[in-house]
Amino acid sequence: MGAKILYNLKGIYRMLLPRAIPQALLRSKIQAIFTLDRATLETIALRVAHYHKLNSHFSPQPFALPSHKPVRDTIVPPHFGALRDNKLTKEHSSVYFYDSYEWTRYFPDHFVWNYEFSDVNYYLSSPAITKTRPIHSVRGGGGGTRARWLFG
Repeated sequence: MGAKILYNLKGIYRMLLPRAIPQALLRSKIQAIFTLDRATLETIALRVAHYHKLNSHFSPQPFALPSHKPVRDTIVPPHFGALRDNKLTKEHSSVYFYDSYEWTRYFPDHFVWNYEFSDVNYYLSSPAITKTRPIHSVRGGGGGTRARWLFG
């Protein structure tokens, strides 16, 4: 129980910090990557290759969401929104929000994203940020391969 309280306090602290501060730090954080040793960079590259299965360009875009909760192995569109609209709501667990906010706060508020909170046991019709594991490819309706991938 103590770990959950600390986790939530850390998330609340991040929310209270103006987004302009982490956004200003993004460039220095990216530059720090170039100072890492070769072994660390190779480890990062392997992890990115494992999680990032996309081989073609895509743009986040709004979709009509289903009127019912998806069931296992169905294909549904992900949620869409501007990063500035990533807010803690009753609709989503605080864990999913805090996990996403930890990283989205670094990027400009007008950037858009496709995302899917909750335990996703169904396929998404478009690339989206989700906390789902394992990650595997599926065949989409248009014949192209779609992949689920996660943030973090």
